[in-house]
Amino acid sequence: MCIETTQNTRRYILTMNLLFDFDGTLCDSFDSILGSLNPALKLTIKKELTKEEIQNEGLLALLKKYNIPLFTIPFLVILVRYRLKKTIPYLKPFPDIQLVLKELASNHTLGIVTTNSVKNVKLFLNNNDLLPYFDFVYSSTNFADKSARIRKALTIHDLKAHETYFIGDETRDINAAKLSNVKTIAVTWGIESEKLLKKTKPNLIISKPKELLSHFR
Repeated sequence: MCIETTQNTRRYILTMNLLFDFDGTLCDSFDSILGSLNPALKLTIKKELTKEEIQNEGLLALLKKYNIPLFTIPFLVILVRYRLKKTIPYLKPFPDIQLVLKELASNHTLGIVTTNSVKNVKLFLNNNDLLPYFDFVYSSTNFADKSARIRKALTIHDLKAHETYFIGDETRDINAAKLSNVKTIAVTWGIESEKLLKKTKPNLIISKPKELLSHFR
């Protein structure tokens, strides 16, 4: 808990750990990811995925639907990471993200947990003047088991699960966070639809980044 003192009042603020997904939550990279993923899928399942399919069914569900073996997923993640290197310098954050992160970082611990590479993420953060707001970036290629990635980040950075929220734009984000015993916030401006996200019953669903400021000051 931290104490913020003004000239006439003293305000108590509960300091939380806010862990963000990267792609689709902070970074508007949906089109770039799809453009990087589809050439590989065309070779393996002879099919390309559409934006509408992913929004309405979820990427992990589609990979299972089209019988993509789980052992190939890390290779797809690495391929997407590699291809994204070329587009990262041109990608932008969602509207108002910088303003929101600046205010949140003044009272809370902010981190990123992602399958994207630390190098890609930090390049994006630096290019968009967001790097100072984050305490850490944790990455792994374990696409299918995001809960393990979240738990590892908690352990490495000595964070307590009951003081932590995970903020993401996919059903796998919310389900993984629940398995990790952290609270969940689903955002509707990213990869998956609000209808799909509601099925996971997150603690909170928001449609604009500024709504985070109503819950965390």
